[in-house]
Amino acid sequence: MPDPRQLTDYDWRERYSTGRDDLYADFYEPAIGRASRYDRAVGYFRSTVFNLTGPVVAQFALRGGKIRLVCSPEIPEDDARAIDSAISMRNAVEEALLRELEVLLQNPAARSGIELLSALVATGHMDVRLCVWPATRGLFHDKVGIFRDGHDNSLTFVGSANETWRAWHKFGNHESFEVFKSWSSDKPRVDAHCAYFESLWNGREPSLTTLEVPDAVRQRLYAVIDADPRDVLNKHARTTRRVARKPFPFQEQAIDFWDSHGHRGILQHATGAGKTVTALIAIRRWLLEGHPCLVLVPSRLLLNQWEREARSELADLDPAILLAGANNQQWRQHSLLRLFTEPTGDARLTIATMQTACTQDFRTRLHGGSHLLIVADEVHRLGAPEVGKTLQIDAGARLGLSATPDRFGDAEGTARIRDYFGPTILPIITLKDAIDLGRLCTYRYFPHLVSMNDEEIAEWKARTLEIVVMKGVCDKKPDDAEAKERLKMLLIQRSHIAKQATEKTDAACAVVQTGYVAPQHWLVYCDDRSQLAGVVSGLRERDVPSLEYHSAMEGDSAATMDRFNREGGVLVAIKCLDEGVDIPLVSHAVILASSRNPREFIQRRGRVLRKAPGKTGAVIHDLLVQPPTEESNYFDALTEGEIARALTFAKDAENQSAYTALMELCARWGVDIDRLAQSGYEGDEDSETEDQ
Repeated sequence: MPDPRQLTDYDWRERYSTGRDDLYADFYEPAIGRASRYDRAVGYFRSTVFNLTGPVVAQFALRGGKIRLVCSPEIPEDDARAIDSAISMRNAVEEALLRELEVLLQNPAARSGIELLSALVATGHMDVRLCVWPATRGLFHDKVGIFRDGHDNSLTFVGSANETWRAWHKFGNHESFEVFKSWSSDKPRVDAHCAYFESLWNGREPSLTTLEVPDAVRQRLYAVIDADPRDVLNKHARTTRRVARKPFPFQEQAIDFWDSHGHRGILQHATGAGKTVTALIAIRRWLLEGHPCLVLVPSRLLLNQWEREARSELADLDPAILLAGANNQQWRQHSLLRLFTEPTGDARLTIATMQTACTQDFRTRLHGGSHLLIVADEVHRLGAPEVGKTLQIDAGARLGLSATPDRFGDAEGTARIRDYFGPTILPIITLKDAIDLGRLCTYRYFPHLVSMNDEEIAEWKARTLEIVVMKGVCDKKPDDAEAKERLKMLLIQRSHIAKQATEKTDAACAVVQTGYVAPQHWLVYCDDRSQLAGVVSGLRERDVPSLEYHSAMEGDSAATMDRFNREGGVLVAIKCLDEGVDIPLVSHAVILASSRNPREFIQRRGRVLRKAPGKTGAVIHDLLVQPPTEESNYFDALTEGEIARALTFAKDAENQSAYTALMELCARWGVDIDRLAQSGYEGDEDSETEDQ
């Protein structure tokens, strides 16, 4: 078998060019993977090249490979003019390198590359010399590379490429170079290239001065890492650079629409249709242009989820990522947030909770402008007054994400969002579309009727009378903000009577006890912690394993979720799981409480329909509160609200018998189906807060 370390066992082309070839994948990676030595002379070297080449370079070093690099230091023009002796030249080079190194160390996007460079130099696997052209005080700008294997074969290349990320990455600069092989008729050219490099390395090239890296610079470089340099090499060698997944046609169409509309728009794709991945495609394009991105999320869970997704989907770009909010305070240090959002050309991504991003402190530290992309997940949240202050951030590109971007019952908040982010991006992907595309699994839907007790019926009637009176006040005084707020609170209070109907707790526990089979994953949605506690207590009395999950829970919420994913069981939760949280293993849901707000029940349904290995479908149990038997228009809002949600769930379900039964129920309850879209109330979706 041929030795995999031999350069001769690969079909090298005579010329490589960006656009025609992937310079890294087609040339650099196979060359260094077969080489034992790599000599490189370039005008520019940037340690961020290791964001792309780091794993293969670390592997090269661990098997004994050696790199010799000759490059040009960037000496400021004023310093260059002051050079009048060899000593002043060395001083100018040392000051320039130390200054550049400190700047790089302040840039998180460069930190990983500096760390690997330090480990390579410290272990003797890389040596660097500096080439200066003192005659004209210009830059040494030559570019030649030499790969050698352990069998006296050499492969050289000469062309435009420097040793930088932008030179080697397929989305970087347009570069080209020619390749020469020592085992062919190219040997005289290869020998000439090798002799030229040795002349440069040893300081024998006319009119050029070659200097070793000053000791002060080496010491500062060594101080970057506080671990064994070989451990650093091992860490980088294990790093994988995942290639971005190929987008679906509808995702490509959406991003093309966004591009053609000035990088503005709102992505309206159903939960599970891949909104995050689509947004990361847009983010990738923006980062490759050398611009920073700011992602806004409504919760700690989504902050952590976005970080994981970004590191995975953008692994080949290895962006620096800064977290802000949810106890992440590093952004407040020095000018870190400004550094992450200014137009400096490196791949930088900031992920912040909306509760933090709306603060004056955050907005004044941030560097806004046409260079910045803002992506807002669950963008409907930004219509609320306080978090809506983030809409004051100046950004040249804007992308909103939501399965249901319009704020139910809040036309003004919806208008603010659309004015800032722009039009709805086409195509819209509904939940039915996502099922048909295979992005979500199919489901069966089972509504269960429960009743209010006498006390709850009386309270509902009392609140309804107050609502009628307050609506009259609002009709007479349409500008009375206090009356509008009072009406809203009355509607919310009345809605909670149905959401917290006493009979729901026993009914939910009975459904779970009858249907649950270990180790299935069930999710029970409750209205508040009191109802949650009742369900947990009822399940434990029935010997059904259950876990509780909410924003104020005691103990480690992440550990609870890990246990649930690993062992299965019944997770009893409130609305903190509504938006964006990825729990695809859930196969069954029981809904005790849901408002007329379509966003809430669409998101809850989407949580259960995510696909997972071995999951063939989902089951949704929905507890509907039926009106009292006596005829009364007191309960029109109740029946319309419950039926509206149930019909939405039933129409896309596999068991269409549920839809037929609900239509019969509409006739029995006297529900006017045409009125369903106009009635209802807005829930208190923005009442929850996250720590800053």
